[in-house]
Order: sequence, then structure tokens, then C-alpha cells
Amino acid sequence: MGRARVGFWGLRPALSLVAIGLLTLGSACKEAKTGKPRTAVVDNPFPLDLADKIYDTRSMLTLKVQMKPQDWTRLSKQQPKNPCRPDPDFKYSYFDASMSINGHAIANVSIRKKSTCGSLSEHRPALVIKKKKGAGGKYLFGLKKGHDNARIRRLVLSNNAQDPSRIRQCLAYQMFRDAGLVAPRCQLVWLHVNGTSYGVYTSVEHIRKHFLEREMKMDLDDKSQWVLYKGDNHLHKADRSDSGRSRFEAKFSQLQNFNHQDGAYEIHKDQGFQALLKLNTSRQLPKDIAPYIRYYDLEQNYTYWAMEYLVGHWDGLISNTSNYLWFFHKSQGSIRYMPWGTDQVLRPGVDEMFYVNNATLLSWLTLRSPELRVRFRQVALQTLLMAWNKDKYLSLLDDLEKLVNSAEPNASAFFVREQINKIDVHKKLKRLFQMMESRGRGEGQLRAPRAVDGAPRAP
Repeated sequence: MGRARVGFWGLRPALSLVAIGLLTLGSACKEAKTGKPRTAVVDNPFPLDLADKIYDTRSMLTLKVQMKPQDWTRLSKQQPKNPCRPDPDFKYSYFDASMSINGHAIANVSIRKKSTCGSLSEHRPALVIKKKKGAGGKYLFGLKKGHDNARIRRLVLSNNAQDPSRIRQCLAYQMFRDAGLVAPRCQLVWLHVNGTSYGVYTSVEHIRKHFLEREMKMDLDDKSQWVLYKGDNHLHKADRSDSGRSRFEAKFSQLQNFNHQDGAYEIHKDQGFQALLKLNTSRQLPKDIAPYIRYYDLEQNYTYWAMEYLVGHWDGLISNTSNYLWFFHKSQGSIRYMPWGTDQVLRPGVDEMFYVNNATLLSWLTLRSPELRVRFRQVALQTLLMAWNKDKYLSLLDDLEKLVNSAEPNASAFFVREQINKIDVHKKLKRLFQMMESRGRGEGQLRAPRAVDGAPRAP
């Protein structure tokens, strides 16, 4: 019987196996030369039911991180030389890791430490997690376009170092949203690293272009038209340097006084902001304040102020001028504020330490203008009386406390609950109005700030 002839197509399966073998051998050789394992770039599809739970305030995720123990030690110990006034050039290092969320594995992520000052910790570091560069795509979960969470690039995990209850941030952001303000979504996360539980963190939505497009309902593809900053906007009192010029005036053109977040609008070249700068430096009340006030969305700004006072966000804009964000778009021509770092709200005694600072230019103008103080009163009364819902917030608090206690049985929200029950919107606003009238007449703040409930002293 003659030998069967095998053509090319018959050999194709065998050739494919040979090719796969050669590729595997090549990868092994590459790994042997570099000493580094070859990184996979494709994750399993992220389940849609799990994707729907991302930033669901009433559910808690279990996040497990795996990384080299020595890398975790290095990450935890990193910090700037001056934690509360870090060098602008200081940056935390990223480390390779993998993670799982509620059991779903996500390979090829990078992780770094975040935060400064009061939330800085070696034992429970706050974290940022993003997709590893070169690992296929920039979005963390690989979801199809159109899903609410498809464009999430990173997880920002607050360690709640100044909030033993672990729930203050999610509560506060919900309260700001209920008042019609833009605020990040928020969720509790039970963090494990290399098999060790680090307790409950708060995952706060990263505020960048996609967030702003969704919340502001704007197309922000042209970054030259808008800008986003965090923290001290330094439209405030002259902090004179050796040259005799204010820090604001000396550094504004290089944007060194701002913690730039996103956008590329060169705001220092805007003629209106140059006028604000001159007024801010001179602090001479103009006869006509309209040209300056037009750079502020008064209804939004005043609602934001009132909400900061209502929830006791003393470390925000109007008291300590620290934890907040501001957004400016050339077409709108006005500043809009957003809350950030609300882990010290709803504390006992916060009313006594809260004061209205005249550091920002708008607050300075408002305190000295009877017309603007009347406008503030109108906005605050209208929005807060409609927005405040004690029963809703107590219900949310109960749900959040149960989630926290499943991971940290000894955590308590007693003081937070007590503060919510004590809030009387009419009385709080009355005190705020009295404070503003007093400062407007040049009588100073009602009481000197003091430390309460473990919070650092406000300046």
C-alpha cells in the first residue's frame, strides 16, 4: 500500500503548534535575560453586575492587592520632607501590583501612596491605583463605551485617618449633591494587601475631564478653554515675599500657587483675572464691584459656602481655604467650587471653631458689601431649607455603619449621628449670618478657632 501524501494544509495544525512553541521559548529566553516575568496585558472581562456597584454608596467592595512585600514597605514609608508643605517637585513612586475586586482579578496595575499632612500614614497609607502603563488601554476596568464607569482611569482610596467612623466623606458628598452642587461619587472599600486587612477606606471619584463633562454637561475636549485646580486658589490677601510683591502676584504667571489638576486654559492671561489680581493686592473696595463679581457664579458659590458651614467642613474654602476644587471655563466666565477632603465634617464643637475667612477675594467682597450679604442670605435660605433631609441622612448613616462594622466591628458613628440630630438649619444659618455681619462691620470673628475631636487647629 502506497504512503499517503500530506500537503501543506494537512501540516498546518502541526506548524501552528511549532510556532506557538517557538514563541513560548522566545518569551522564556527573554524572561531569563531580563529576570522579569513576562506581563500579561489582557484581563478577564469585568462583570457588568460588579461594574454597576462601583461608586454605589450603599455597597462596600472588597479590594485585595498583591505586590512584592518590599515594594509595599517602600510605598508605605515614602513621604515628603515637610508633610504639610511638600516640595512642588516631590512625587510618590508607582509600584507594580495586581488586584481583585469582589474576587474578580485585575492584573497589571500600578499603585502609589497619596496625601499629605493630616492624612499621611505609614501604617494605613492612602492610595492611588491605575492601569499599568503599556498593559493595554488606559481605563482600569476595560468596560465598553457607554457604561457609567467605562472611563474610570484610577481609584483614589482615602485612608480615613481623621475619621474613626469611616463614613463622613460619603455622607458629606451626598449632602452637597442634594443641595444641587457638583460633588464626587463615593464608596466604602475593605482593603487587603498581601493577605493583611487594612480596614475600611473610602473610594472617592477622581475629579478630572470625564467627571466634569458628565456633571457640567459640557464638551471639554478642547483643554485650552478650561482649567481645574485644587486647594488654595490664592485669590486672597497679600502674603508678601522679600521682593515686596504678594506671592500671588509674584508666582501667578507660572501658576505655582495652585495645585493644577486638569485643563490648560492660561487663566493668568485673562484680562479679567488680571483685574482681580490688582484688586486682591490693593484690597481697596471699588465703587462698582460688578466687573469683579461677574467672575463668580454667585448662586452656586453661595450655596457651596452655606453647605460647608452646615456640615462643618471647616477645612474647606470659607474657613481654612484648603480642601476644595475650583473649575473655570472661558465660555462660562465664572468660578465654580466643588468639595474635597470632607473627612472632618460633622464633628462635635465644630461650630465654635468654624469662622468665615476673608482670604478669598469673593469672601472679602461679600463681607464688605451689604448688597452681597443680602444675596448670600437669600441663596442660603432657599437652597438649604429645601435640601436638608435629616431622616434620609440618618438612614444612609445606618447603612454605612453596618458596612463598616462588617470589617471593623469596633468602629462607631455615634458622634456623626449625634451631630446630624442636632443640626437645626434655621439656627445654623442665623449664626452664620450673624458671623458675616459681624465681620462685615470689622468686628472680627465671633470666636477664636480651637481644636476639637482630634482635629488640627485651624489658622
